[in-house]
Amino acid sequence: EYSSIDPRRFVPIMALPFWDLEETEREIRRCVELGHKGVIMTGEPFFWGMPKLADPHWDRLWAITQEAELSVNFHIGSGDMSIFERAYEGAGEHANYAGFGVQFGIGNVSVIANLITGGVCHRFPEQKFVSVESGVGWIPFALHHLDWQWKNCGVPQEHPEYELLPSEYFKRQMYGCFWFENETVKAAIEQMGPDCFMYESDFPHPTSMAPGPATVAVEPRQYIAEELGDLPEPILRAVLHDNAAKLYHLDD
Repeated sequence: EYSSIDPRRFVPIMALPFWDLEETEREIRRCVELGHKGVIMTGEPFFWGMPKLADPHWDRLWAITQEAELSVNFHIGSGDMSIFERAYEGAGEHANYAGFGVQFGIGNVSVIANLITGGVCHRFPEQKFVSVESGVGWIPFALHHLDWQWKNCGVPQEHPEYELLPSEYFKRQMYGCFWFENETVKAAIEQMGPDCFMYESDFPHPTSMAPGPATVAVEPRQYIAEELGDLPEPILRAVLHDNAAKLYHLDD
């Protein structure tokens, strides 16, 4: 109903009753018929007493979403919010909220690491995953670190069936989203290529370029022109349009 006012601009993503996989399967098939283009999923199902994300319990879900060509999108802060610390109570409401925002975003590194090290990407090579509202500048470092730990800890010996490095699994199956970065997003694109990054703007809250009296944000078109305008056109088209259009089947 929400998206029906302008289906060209509003693309629905389904939430799931993940505590019941039979109901989840029914809901996916129902929502696909209604035009939903992806799934929103918590990265911390254990917070609600369910198995951890990489547990084979969820293989039924990945099998369904892979078959339906639905990306699985992990929003930041979708679990135990108490693990994100305030500087201290007297630091101030706005200062503490600023710190929360950074911790939320970087927190999605656990989703990426667990899906890869838990073998989910290996078992479901066509499934696509998205880290939402988390930025991208930290991703090359996280993957470089994970590649090093992977080899240093002997994962290839423990799991000879894993044919790729973590960074290669990411490039094959995962996406990160950015909304304000300049040199860091350019560095990420240079290191990893443009195909696994997408621009986002979750208007009107802080994860967006939404101008207002208490923000340094500018309009998205101004940000793109000033910070990304020197990128080659094919790269710019990929991160601003083509990657998302392909992932969410918007050109179908």
